Amino acid sequence: MKALTLTLFFVFGTLLLQAQSYDISQYRARYERRPFLEINPSLNYSGTFSDFDQFVNHGGGGNLIIDWREQSSLDNRIRNISVSGQAQFFRQEFKNAGTTDISRKGASLFASIEQYNYTTPKKFWGFRGGVSLNAQDQDDFQLNSDRFTDISLQPGLFFGTGRIEFAEDALLANWMMDDLLEQQVIGTTTPEQRVLLAQRITSIIGNRTFDFRRRRIYELQQLQQLFTEENIAIDNEFMLFAVLNDNWAFANRASLPRGKRWQFGVDAGGLYHYESQPIAGDEFTLSGRPYVNYTSGKIIGNNASSIWTAELSAYYQTDLEENNSPFSSGERYGGGASFSHRLVWLPISRTTLSWTNQVAGQLGTRIPDGLEDGLKENRLTFLSTLSWDYFVTYNWSFVMNVGVAGQFNDQDFFDFHTVRPSFNFSTRYAIF
Repeated sequence: MKALTLTLFFVFGTLLLQAQSYDISQYRARYERRPFLEINPSLNYSGTFSDFDQFVNHGGGGNLIIDWREQSSLDNRIRNISVSGQAQFFRQEFKNAGTTDISRKGASLFASIEQYNYTTPKKFWGFRGGVSLNAQDQDDFQLNSDRFTDISLQPGLFFGTGRIEFAEDALLANWMMDDLLEQQVIGTTTPEQRVLLAQRITSIIGNRTFDFRRRRIYELQQLQQLFTEENIAIDNEFMLFAVLNDNWAFANRASLPRGKRWQFGVDAGGLYHYESQPIAGDEFTLSGRPYVNYTSGKIIGNNASSIWTAELSAYYQTDLEENNSPFSSGERYGGGASFSHRLVWLPISRTTLSWTNQVAGQLGTRIPDGLEDGLKENRLTFLSTLSWDYFVTYNWSFVMNVGVAGQFNDQDFFDFHTVRPSFNFSTRYAIF
């Protein structure tokens, strides 16, 4: 009898645990519009160590970025639009006494769109494109002002199978329900109730207004009404409000990617480049890049995600007219492969840690204007970056990135290797 009682207690406990858990990898957020506007001032440092002394340097500077994004995720369409502007200053000092230290200042504008159109739940075709304007003014090695301007356009078409989903709203719903259980505001919760709360979060996040006070009242009212609509017993109305408000205001808006996607496409590019030194001149360049990309993401333990990406590509680039200036690109072609892994982990609701590692190789050839024989441009690069994102309030966060990049270059005239450590700290403020 005692053994039977223990068995029944174990089964009951298991069922209760299952009832209070929800696998967020099953959630599929669908929304018409989710805008985001952010101001991002940052400070950064980078250094270069190389077996070629003239490349050894260190430097630092600051950026101010204003970034606007709008996302849409429907059954038949995924669309991402972004517009950003940036002003920056950077100072670079070289180890070699014979190399002049340089300073750079400038501004840039960038706009992009990427859209996936799903003809079936698993098959898609789409397009992407970007346009950018970059103007810089830097001292050359003789301390003369060297101004250059880049205007580029990059359209692309693609098709493929699969879909990458993001579990950010279900993640927040789980945190809310777990805290309500811990504070004994509710006695139990089911996976179905957590899904309903996630859907309510999805439905109200995209509603934006500049009247922040009225918006917050509306958001919390919608969340609180769900418990009444679903007849969930509440032991403490004040603590219900307090827990919902705490999670809404102070939980990180992190996303955990999951799913698999094969993507086949081709990107084109057009670039206009003007430079004032050493001889004033300009250059027009066209390029093409076919590629195949595979991405696979998996959610681990409801608070982490592992994302693998592999890509094979080829490229071709040529000047529109022969130009014997020192900065002429001439003609370039070749192929490359890259592999990357990103681990995203949320130890608590206010912090996101991510670690990205990438290895990429290129086999290429360059044919400068006026020459018939090509020069090889082979390189192998690696990158490792650790990022920490701390959510201070609904609108404010601190972000710190520490990374190291390395490059092995194999060229006709000389081989060289570089290692570049970097550090970046930014304080981001989301207007909405």
